[in-house]
Amino acid sequence: MSISLGIVREHEGKIWAENSPQGGARFIVEVPVTEARASGEHAAVTHVEPLGSDSLRVLVVDDEASVRVSLQRYLSGKGHQVETTASGEDALVRLKGSKYDAVILDMRMPDLSGEQLYERLRSSDPSHAERVIFTTGDLVNEQMRRFLDGTGRPCVPKPFEFASFDQALPAARRRA
Repeated sequence: MSISLGIVREHEGKIWAENSPQGGARFIVEVPVTEARASGEHAAVTHVEPLGSDSLRVLVVDDEASVRVSLQRYLSGKGHQVETTASGEDALVRLKGSKYDAVILDMRMPDLSGEQLYERLRSSDPSHAERVIFTTGDLVNEQMRRFLDGTGRPCVPKPFEFASFDQALPAARRRA
């Protein structure tokens, strides 16, 4: 649901749930309709971000496949080099073998939580710990908020808007 909300918001739309008269719920998505172009016409691309000095190497660590895929598509479209993994343990292996400009890290994962992974990085790989951007849908949890506040690292709440990463990624690079 968080991915759907992010996509709908990126298209300046709305999404909500209603009770269905037949029982259950239905989700309604509204997106603005634009005028269709004549056949054969294509919208001009005004700007493409080239891979270059602004390109970042990003590792996305999230157990939800839809989050990994959507972030990979969005960030790659912005010119970044993106790798993904569903496992905190696999992330540790990758981080030991490579350098990333940013690590987008979900707080709730089955094998190794975001908090556990971050604490391991702080003790064994502080450079990567300083490049972490957390994501979570659990900001109502007081213990979670205290942990996140204590790290000083950015947190993009779920459901997120992709544009939030446009601000968080350069900050991760500057801080590292």
